[in-house]
Amino acid sequence: MKARLLTIFLTIMMILGSSSLGLAEEQMPMGEMDAAQKKIMEQMQAYSTPNEHHDVLKKMVGSWDAEVKYWMAPGGEPHTSQGTGELELIMGGRFLQQTFKGDAMGQVFEGMGILGYDNIRQEYQNIWFDNMSTGLMMSTGQYNSEGQMIKEEGMLSCPLTNGERWFRSVTTFVDENTFTYETFMKDENGNEFQSMIINYTRK
Repeated sequence: MKARLLTIFLTIMMILGSSSLGLAEEQMPMGEMDAAQKKIMEQMQAYSTPNEHHDVLKKMVGSWDAEVKYWMAPGGEPHTSQGTGELELIMGGRFLQQTFKGDAMGQVFEGMGILGYDNIRQEYQNIWFDNMSTGLMMSTGQYNSEGQMIKEEGMLSCPLTNGERWFRSVTTFVDENTFTYETFMKDENGNEFQSMIINYTRK
């Protein structure tokens, strides 16, 4: 994040020759910029402006009760737990932040996730971290408007394999007051199985 901010700042500095965007615009109004400078400014504006892809995030804003089921291996009985999720838009509607509280295997569970849409890479980007891990769970994906779902794929650090593990997730918008989050992994034979489902119900 710091590297990206530094890159953006240095780009503006090189283009406009000023220590601040406001001062640069006073010294060089848009009408006085050449074609290359205008194009870069337009690209910067397009990159930083929320759009219809970010509107999808609004579907999950609110306070939610969560019912969790998760499987440690395929074919077994699921573990179940309850929790709550507080989801809000941050950074001017550019990102969705989730704060989750619940229990897992008799222990207090706390987690946080950030979901956003990158206008340049044209993909949703998701990170998750919690008090039962020391790594970031990261994934990217696309929104399917017909199925009302966000499909993602990513990697996580898995203590069962002591290494990285592939997973995919599906967020499905059932209605205005219900959505689900499912994850799927592969066993040692490469067969996919469902590892978790969270049913969110609006409070």
